[in-house]
Amino acid sequence: MRPPPNKVTTKGAPKKDKQSIRSTRRSPSLWEIVDSQEQQTHGSQTKSTGTSRKSARKSNMSPIPPKSIPKYPKPTPVKVHIPHKDQIPIWMHEFIEKIEDVPGDGHCGFRAVAVLRNLTVDDHQLIWYLLYKELFSVENARYRRMINDDRRYKEVYDALSYGDIGNAPPDQWVTMPYMGFLNAHKFNRTVVVLSIGKGRSETYFPLCGSPPPPCIDWLMCLAYVNDNHFMALNLQDDCSIPPTCPLWRRHHREDAQNWADRYVSQMTDYNELSRAAGQEVIRDDEELYMIENLDPDEMVGPGPGVKVEVDGSPIDLSAP
Repeated sequence: MRPPPNKVTTKGAPKKDKQSIRSTRRSPSLWEIVDSQEQQTHGSQTKSTGTSRKSARKSNMSPIPPKSIPKYPKPTPVKVHIPHKDQIPIWMHEFIEKIEDVPGDGHCGFRAVAVLRNLTVDDHQLIWYLLYKELFSVENARYRRMINDDRRYKEVYDALSYGDIGNAPPDQWVTMPYMGFLNAHKFNRTVVVLSIGKGRSETYFPLCGSPPPPCIDWLMCLAYVNDNHFMALNLQDDCSIPPTCPLWRRHHREDAQNWADRYVSQMTDYNELSRAAGQEVIRDDEELYMIENLDPDEMVGPGPGVKVEVDGSPIDLSAP
């Protein structure tokens, strides 16, 4: 047996190191502790980010690429139920956003205009009253020259003088094109009538005055079906519209010229769609809004001798 090389003390507590007791190192301050913790946190994040990037690289190396998700899904087209759709030009169906089939009691024309003015179908008498006043406005002489027929003028006057409750007889219905111009001028809007019956599709502009800014110039569109009923339609923005009535071309004032200029491209589109559908198109070899080659030298003054009464006072239709 050999003795151990060093003497092992087996009694008492171990003695402290004198060098550590005499050390002059100071304890870290609170700011240093916080800084060291932030450095450790930043380092762990960097390490985890690097690990995630490596895992991302491995996943991208997969032979099957992940399916791409579209950022903006395509909207689902909403089909609009169109009553009497066979009475509306087929190439206009895609532009219809909303349609309201108002009651068919003879007041349907006034009811449809009320809906397009954001009123209710029961406000048709208000529309009738506004058009009645418009008929005898300061532009009455221009309107009478446009009609150029005492009998027709009196028909419009009688229809707007009815305003009764109950079903209206046929001679009290809204008639085109003359009431189309009344609506356009009164509400300062473009009025569009779509039809495949006796009355063709046409666009009506005010006879005088410049158009409002495009942002507030919305279309008032009516559908005339079965030669006896009107419906209210909401069309898409920038939709095609039929060319304007020839009466506007002959009788509008110079300051109203911009109305047609604004819609030339949309009226051209309407002709192209009509031609593609095999339908007769409105001639567009000269000015688009000249539907017919009317004789400019034809007399347009009203005939003599026919009078009507307005609020008890007679008015001579032949007066200038």
